[in-house]
Amino acid sequence: QEEALAYELAAKFYLENDKEFLARSYMTEARDRYFKWGAMAKVKQLNETYPELLQVESEEKEKEKAKEEKTDAKISDESAANTEGTPETEEKQAEKTAKATTTKESEPLDLNTIIKASQTISEEIRFDKLLETMIEIVMENAGAQKGFLLLEKGGNWFIEAIGSIEKRGSEKIKSVESMQSIPLNSIEKDGKLLLPPTIIHYVIRTHNPLILNNISDEEQFNKDPYILVNQPKSILCVPIIHQTKLVGIGYLENTLTHGAFTPERLEMLRLLSSQIAISIENAKLYANLEELVIERTRELTDTLEHLKSTQDQLIESEKMAALGQLIAGVAHEINTPLGVIKGGASNMLTGFNDALPQLSELFSRLSIEKQPYFFGLLNRAIAKRLPITAKEGRQFKKELTSQLEDAEIEDADDIADLLVDMGVVHNIEEFLPLFREKDAEWFVRLAYLLSGQSRNAGNIITAVDRASKTVFALKNYAHYDRTGNKIKANIFEGVETVLTLYYNQIKLGVELTVSGFENIPPIPCYPDELNQVWTNLVHNALQAMDHKGRMEITADQNDTHVIVSITDSGCGIPKENLDRIFNTFFTTKERGQGSGLGLGICKKIVEKHNGTITVESEVGRTVFRVELGKVAV
Repeated sequence: QEEALAYELAAKFYLENDKEFLARSYMTEARDRYFKWGAMAKVKQLNETYPELLQVESEEKEKEKAKEEKTDAKISDESAANTEGTPETEEKQAEKTAKATTTKESEPLDLNTIIKASQTISEEIRFDKLLETMIEIVMENAGAQKGFLLLEKGGNWFIEAIGSIEKRGSEKIKSVESMQSIPLNSIEKDGKLLLPPTIIHYVIRTHNPLILNNISDEEQFNKDPYILVNQPKSILCVPIIHQTKLVGIGYLENTLTHGAFTPERLEMLRLLSSQIAISIENAKLYANLEELVIERTRELTDTLEHLKSTQDQLIESEKMAALGQLIAGVAHEINTPLGVIKGGASNMLTGFNDALPQLSELFSRLSIEKQPYFFGLLNRAIAKRLPITAKEGRQFKKELTSQLEDAEIEDADDIADLLVDMGVVHNIEEFLPLFREKDAEWFVRLAYLLSGQSRNAGNIITAVDRASKTVFALKNYAHYDRTGNKIKANIFEGVETVLTLYYNQIKLGVELTVSGFENIPPIPCYPDELNQVWTNLVHNALQAMDHKGRMEITADQNDTHVIVSITDSGCGIPKENLDRIFNTFFTTKERGQGSGLGLGICKKIVEKHNGTITVESEVGRTVFRVELGKVAV
């Protein structure tokens, strides 16, 4: 990727200095490096931006070329028909046909063909369909008649897909199916070996591709039982490697002609193998992630049950949203929420291990009369609240310390610090009897420790929710689905979830004001999709302000709509871009920092709610206004 960037920048430099010949050379190298890296969107962008430099053929030229090839094929068929009656054996005719086909298919593929094959592979997410798509594409582009895909699972190797292509005149008869994980050490079907184990083990051991274009001359392999029985003419076996790890093997075979697999075909498969490896890993993630998160959720729920005898309210705060199915092209978007889940689970385990031994001590050190004050403080800390900025925290601590000192409370500074961390900053007078206890600081610290587990659970819920909702919204963009029923939901709950998610970024230097939601009634909506709208708008506002400035979120209503406005003090949007800001793929961010999908998705979601989204902007003030219908349609 560093080479690709260097070549691209060099090409731009020479292009700006009217040295097109040098620019073409460097830009071609840049595109090749991006392709080998697997950055297919970047390859597409270079093709579209610099078609003349990269000599990308237009769709019209491609169609003309395909038409010419079809005409040539027709002439060839007519010529072959005129030679009927020539006394050739069936075997010689088949071999001649295979050689002609191989000669045609052995020509080097242009980059556009490889890109289209790679994109086709990347678009499939269901594991079984992915395997079938991959084996079919690899066989067709390599000129193979038979193909197998083997994958490694738990240190063992299994056949996961098998395919065959048989030519009957000008027609291709394809047969592709995903298998039920046939172990490599028992690779038999109907009493016959499926492929040569010596060749497979060689590639597993060396991680190197293997081309055998005249198997009878290969002493290392020609004694293999499969080779002796089936007598294939050409064999190609390619390792599929992901991040230096061997994850799969592609085995291809041609039974009609020697020399069927050329170095060009091997290079094509080598280039495709990176996308194949990524797609395999993404498909596995798609299949396993939901089960993994559900299992983690079950573990967290079991942990919270240990506290039920002490405080039932903690159980009520555990609300997990159901996860939807995920998409493979965005696996990297889920890594951060998964990190939050792992960290939150670890924090909960540590917190419970620290807190549970102290619970029995709590009841011995605190009288029955004072225990309600302790649990009241714990309830207040667990209750939903907006995040407190660092500046607000310092002010609250100063006020609480002064209030506690006036009440002659010992350790006032430490207690005030813990209260701010718990979010208990108002109306603390009701807890003064607890604060006057001899071990008041110990009691408050225990309440802080217990309430922290609720915050950890909330962070985990937010992370899981964001992972599923982000992918769900992107999938909706590609395949707009009107099924499902709206439910009545409180708009503020979605906004609050997003603000909690961005708490760490907001507290860095953003003055946040939220108002007007207390009088907004629940409205019929798709809460999961609206959360994507709030996430995008808040995220854009923070970026526009560089995480320093003022952000205001307000709610209002009229007879027909609820209006939510998000205002930031950022750099603003140029006037010439305001009319295009909601267009798909349009972005004001620097190249590589935005896809241009976010606001387009937001617009679709808002329109789905019988509403509109508008923007007003100038330097220092940008307002996105979202209007949502109050009546289901």
